[in-house]
Amino acid sequence: MDRSVARTENTMKFPHRIVPKRSSIGNIRNIRPARRFENLERRIAFRGEAIDLGGGRFSHDSSPKFTDGLAGPAAVFAGFGYPGLAAAPEAGGDELVVDQPSPLILKTAGQTFQLQSSIRFNGAGVIIAAPNVTLDLNGHTIYYGGDDASGVHGVSLYQQWYGTISGGTDARNARIINGNIVHEGTGAQSHGVDEDNGMGVLIENMRVEVNGTDTATIRFTWGNVTVRDSVLISNADDTVDRHAGPANVLTPHARLTASGNVLIGGNSAFNVGNNSRISENVMSHHSHATNGYGVFLYDTSDVIVADNLILPMNGRGVLLNSGHRAQVTDNVILHLESPNAEFGDSLNPPAIRGRYDLFDSVVRGNTGLGIGGGNRTSASGLYLSNDGQGASVYENNSLTTILVGDGDIDHYAQPLTMEKQGYNRTSHDLIRNNTFRSNHYLIRVAGWDGNTEAQDPLVDNSLAWVDGDTARTDFIATAWSKLQDIGLDDNPDAIAVVQQAADLIDALISGVGLQPDRATWFAKASGTKPVSVTLLDTQWGTDVAADSYDFVSLSSGTVSIRVGHTVHARLVDISGTPLANAAVSLTTDRGDVYALQTDNAGLAVLPVVEFGLDKPNAEGSPISKNLRVTSTLTIAGLPAFAAANESLVAGGAGGTIVTLVFGGGGAPNSAPVNSVPAQQTVEENGQLVFSSAAGNAISVADADAGANPVRVT
Repeated sequence: MDRSVARTENTMKFPHRIVPKRSSIGNIRNIRPARRFENLERRIAFRGEAIDLGGGRFSHDSSPKFTDGLAGPAAVFAGFGYPGLAAAPEAGGDELVVDQPSPLILKTAGQTFQLQSSIRFNGAGVIIAAPNVTLDLNGHTIYYGGDDASGVHGVSLYQQWYGTISGGTDARNARIINGNIVHEGTGAQSHGVDEDNGMGVLIENMRVEVNGTDTATIRFTWGNVTVRDSVLISNADDTVDRHAGPANVLTPHARLTASGNVLIGGNSAFNVGNNSRISENVMSHHSHATNGYGVFLYDTSDVIVADNLILPMNGRGVLLNSGHRAQVTDNVILHLESPNAEFGDSLNPPAIRGRYDLFDSVVRGNTGLGIGGGNRTSASGLYLSNDGQGASVYENNSLTTILVGDGDIDHYAQPLTMEKQGYNRTSHDLIRNNTFRSNHYLIRVAGWDGNTEAQDPLVDNSLAWVDGDTARTDFIATAWSKLQDIGLDDNPDAIAVVQQAADLIDALISGVGLQPDRATWFAKASGTKPVSVTLLDTQWGTDVAADSYDFVSLSSGTVSIRVGHTVHARLVDISGTPLANAAVSLTTDRGDVYALQTDNAGLAVLPVVEFGLDKPNAEGSPISKNLRVTSTLTIAGLPAFAAANESLVAGGAGGTIVTLVFGGGGAPNSAPVNSVPAQQTVEENGQLVFSSAAGNAISVADADAGANPVRVT
């Protein structure tokens, strides 16, 4: 009886205009557009034994040989022996596809099952129901879900605790390798590879494409999963709950190790759990709902995100939503968004978002380009809203934002946003040695979510203006270089993603100049909470004015934006003994207060403020620029020490350590006494000697120095 149908494989759907090309991944076949019908006996395409599942011809090798060289009985489904060798691909290279009406179950532990041709399932596909099984697709394809049903999967991993498969056991240590999984329907949550607990799963050298609301290419809620050297394509364009973090690869509580992959589509690219490592991947997600990130981390800890290219067509970079000890390093990130149904234009997509109780994390060496304005929303580079519970380090990042067209309350671009930063207590985040560039604003200190309420000084950062052409050239060169560094410069899908991003950037910001209303500081709304931020030792680019600002709304909260320098000081008592591990309070003459701590040698870094942009606590009151002239240091049990800021900065020039002597009971920091003679005259070309013998000596005395020498600078 001849009831089977063979078909050639369908053309895969590549979102975002990516053209199918021959894959560089292993022996995965190029998908061909033709579909032809041939006669073929109904034999499913696994190597080892042939079984007729619909009646008719039956052949069976009593000792089937699998590709790992092991012999053993085949798994069974509904009382039938399990699948066998099908016809080889026909001449001309078109792949034969065998229709299979029901799921196939692999129940023999320790076996390798190798496909010999492709299989089409109308609903669910293959179920692995035994440990240590390898499913080697051998360059072929598993099609599934053509009935448009929801909740069907290409490959499922069985678990005994909820399952009903007779003889099935937990699918631990499964390996799914070397082929394609294609979802042909539109059913929701119909994942390519799926299970609640991925226990030692390896997915390698695969190409997976899926459709449907909240459908992931790979989904494991828990477990330990490795995905490498694969191309993962999601055409999902809707979600029922964006707070759940829908993603192309959805492993929210699993430990995921992912490297060498290309991810295309999905609201986010990765959503992963604790102890995950996401490195050397190329991502091009396309967010259809709010909070679509390349890497979505929700209250996760000990995660490494390193050396990735995150190049969404619409979306954000990395979300650090609480959690501890994350390392986000050396990634190249494009971030831009169109208005969405939830928030319209009121979005501010960042390269890196840190918020709530995030601490003990490191964000280092990342390069970002954000594009706002035009038919897109706003953009921020580094976007912080941490509650101050702990400290993280943000250093050596290069973040650039470009505004296209005119700015307004919903269209702006800045490489640093601190909104609701330090809202419970002072944030001790270290923000240092970064480069922030923009054609619009440089630092945003307030917005609808809140203000920069309490943040340790930002030290040694560079602020500069940049136009669209320079930003475009710099970023695209960095992206191509990163692609080469991670070894995916010969992968056609990765190349297509980078080229598509380069074309998009070129189209959006080529020829875009500096905004005429650009300013260093920006607040969308200051609210009733205070704004307090300090910049020290900043490298100011050409024409960047430290006192320029644009505040859209001045409410009743106070504003204090301060600019100054660091001075390294040794604090000692009158005997010269270092004041080790001492709590120090530094107060400026305008009432700014900084809490410091000396180290074991009595050393401390002093924030010496040059000026501030200040607003009192009154509705609509203006901002004024006010100099800071003196700083007073206090240590419990000792007299206060006051010094002129100009003297402190001069004394600490070039990193020189200034010694500050806290005297016992006398007036703090007695002013030096300069002795100069009366007006002197000398003939032209003559010499005038100042000396005690001549009665015209010049001398400087400082009571605070005691027996120590006095240095005059």
